[in-house]
Amino acid sequence: MLAAASDVALRGSWMRLKACRNPPCHLGFYDRTRNSSAAYCSPNRCGAQVAMRAYRSRKAKEEGR
Repeated sequence: MLAAASDVALRGSWMRLKACRNPPCHLGFYDRTRNSSAAYCSPNRCGAQVAMRAYRSRKAKEEGR
């Protein structure tokens, strides 16, 4: 782990090391996107969970009217 961290430091790509924005996950990951915009460690797993959580929240608010 220390070798990988020193390699990232030498390359100057600290900005690409991120933590997943999915609250139960928060895994660290290396952002490989072109514009460094990744927010989740896995779009198919964590990104989908966050999207489903937001969808269910919107639906619950609509039904509660």
